[in-house]
Amino acid sequence: MVIIGLLMLVCGFFFPPAWLGLVGYGIYLYASRKSRRDDAIESRVRRMVGAGVATADFPDLYYDAARAYAVAKGATAADDDSAAATVVVDSRSYFVVFIKQSTGGGTSMSVSDSRQLERQLTSHVSPRP
Repeated sequence: MVIIGLLMLVCGFFFPPAWLGLVGYGIYLYASRKSRRDDAIESRVRRMVGAGVATADFPDLYYDAARAYAVAKGATAADDDSAAATVVVDSRSYFVVFIKQSTGGGTSMSVSDSRQLERQLTSHVSPRP
């Protein structure tokens, strides 16, 4: 995307109407930022589930974007270091925890199947005879 922007900038120097394309590209980037963020996070969750991985580090995923995603999905306790949300991917519900990495601004993700997590919680909470 950066390459396209630089190319349009150079073209705009030699062909001034190309600035309209650059402005249009900027509007596109601004308007599609949420869907691109959602796609980036959900594809990571999908890959983690497919590989059977419960936790993974993503240095290229900024924590601020992950926190904004969690808030958009209904997180109520998103703070400066962690956020959690229930995410539906491929018709299954997953509980995803986003944790800010201490170096680099990346994000660590933990993914759990919501149904299994609910069963574990109810087995610990339910009274035993």
